[in-house]
Amino acid sequence: MRQLLVIFTLLMLYGCAGTPTSDLPDDSQLTPVTDEPESSEQRNTLEPGILLFEQGHYLQAIDQLKLDINASKTTSRRLALYIYLKAAFKRTGTSITEPYSAPDFISSDYKPYHKLLIQLLEAGHLYTNDPKSLIIELNSPAASPADVFDNPEIYSDYHQIRAQAYIKLENYYQAANEYLQRLYFLTNEEALLANQQLIWQTLAHYPLSTLKTLINQHAQGHPLTSWMDLVVTTRSHIKNKLELTRAAMQWQLKYPQNRAHQSFIDTLISRSETLTISPKRIAVLLPMTSKYQKAAIAIRDGILAAYYEDPQQSEISLRFYDTYGDVTVGKNVYRQAIEEGAEFILGPLDKDVANAILQSDLIQHPTLALNLGDNPHDNFYMFSLLPEDEAIAAAEKAWSQGYLKTSLLLPDSSLGHRLARSFKKFWLAKGGDVVSEAYYNAKKNDFAVPIKAMLDIDDSEKRRLLVQSIIGEKAEFTPRRREDIELIFISAFPRQARLIKPQLRFHQASDLPVIATSHLYTGSADKDKDRDMNGILFGDMPWLLTPNANDYQASTRLHEIYQGQLQRLVAMGLDAYELIQILPWLSEYPGESYQGQSGLLNIRDQQISRHLTWAQFRRGVPKLVRERIDIEPLAQTVAN
Repeated sequence: MRQLLVIFTLLMLYGCAGTPTSDLPDDSQLTPVTDEPESSEQRNTLEPGILLFEQGHYLQAIDQLKLDINASKTTSRRLALYIYLKAAFKRTGTSITEPYSAPDFISSDYKPYHKLLIQLLEAGHLYTNDPKSLIIELNSPAASPADVFDNPEIYSDYHQIRAQAYIKLENYYQAANEYLQRLYFLTNEEALLANQQLIWQTLAHYPLSTLKTLINQHAQGHPLTSWMDLVVTTRSHIKNKLELTRAAMQWQLKYPQNRAHQSFIDTLISRSETLTISPKRIAVLLPMTSKYQKAAIAIRDGILAAYYEDPQQSEISLRFYDTYGDVTVGKNVYRQAIEEGAEFILGPLDKDVANAILQSDLIQHPTLALNLGDNPHDNFYMFSLLPEDEAIAAAEKAWSQGYLKTSLLLPDSSLGHRLARSFKKFWLAKGGDVVSEAYYNAKKNDFAVPIKAMLDIDDSEKRRLLVQSIIGEKAEFTPRRREDIELIFISAFPRQARLIKPQLRFHQASDLPVIATSHLYTGSADKDKDRDMNGILFGDMPWLLTPNANDYQASTRLHEIYQGQLQRLVAMGLDAYELIQILPWLSEYPGESYQGQSGLLNIRDQQISRHLTWAQFRRGVPKLVRERIDIEPLAQTVAN
């Protein structure tokens, strides 16, 4: 019963479609603060009104809950008031009541609480899909903390709702700041610990490099500095409990004013011990003798580079098995690896082999497949570099920057159409509009036909011909493109991308932003060839975009040997090995992540998800686009 107030509020604000993609906590973590026990008698008191509400009898529920609001004890009274207001909202369908005016039957000490609760519900109703407006609407709360001193949980809800709106905008800095303010309205130990986890988890969305930059920019006493430093500390020592314990002690000495409970620190340390694994015998299954040989070799070299720099390398046996790209052979070598004592299986790379293993009873030890299987298994993790994921990442990036109407320009191939489906599925689900799409022949050099079709220039030319036929002579004409396009999403390999951008400029689209998948980048800067791609924004791996930022001794040599997509497979091999120890940790806490060479990695539904690094071509060279960190709250930014 205690949880219903916050749970119902969050359902009103964010719908009932499951856990949002922004790593929001589940309902079990949303416990409003109260030290007042609630008896079964109190719960029974409210059941008639709750039941009427759930059955849709809102008018009867309102009448019943009027009686309950002042008759119940404090905790139950708050819940009764909430359900009364929601029933009134359902009854009218548009508004709960006159803004902020409390009915006569609500006692005076609950009127400020009533005002703020109505504001939260009204804002949630009006701005369910507009987090920016929701934040601004709630910038001036209807009641101050002093007004609701006896009911602090309403202000904890207020800050949590704003935090989740900031998360939807990918402004994790301000989201963490809202969670930090929420701490002051929490007294229940369990709620405090859950909120501290939310602060840590929200800041963990940022790469380590971003957090370190922010720490250096902040004053030592800034309230978020210590939390950012805690994320850096735990991320840097996640695999070694002894090192993490020592680093955590140093952190506590450095930030004695931080309100992090010792039990929260202890929890982070215990995870390092209980949720990491240290297999001594690792089997690697790759199709070394097959049409995928080059890919397998690149992944193998990445795995070996990570293995040779593992501090525990002398204690670990790494053995390679060839699957030959064959389902039967793949299953047999998987079984063989287990029989020969493998404690962890890395591979297979072949999708069909992965599915065959998933459909068998062979899975006894943790396995990290290097492709996706169709039916996830608790002990079977999957890591892939699917192009469709990049299309979704591009859509997420564009959406977070406020674009609504986009056009697609993609190759007329199975890959191009798969990318289109993935992008559109995300975009349309968010409420965006795909105003046009066109597909080009990748073998050609002239993409005028699909570009003109996408920009609707063909219709402009048809209108010219119509005018000429009417007046009987040639008319002066400047072709016009459609004006409702805000952004263009493309996917192209380097040769095509170098041709597409100038042709977009020729066809009156030089002012339109272009976002792309990583296919357009060779992995090596070439300012003479790539200058025609200036302005294109694309997502790729840290391994390619910041090649000098990693500590691997073999990095320089690997970058010399491999080019393009093979470089990305090397990074995949590096990360695959590094993930072995921490898979249980990431699986247990989906909101947490690991900064790898292929991206910022986390796990959802047994699948490794990658968050890309973003760059933009400038003078022919990809330049990193730093994470947008809005230090000022949104409402202040708007006001200025």
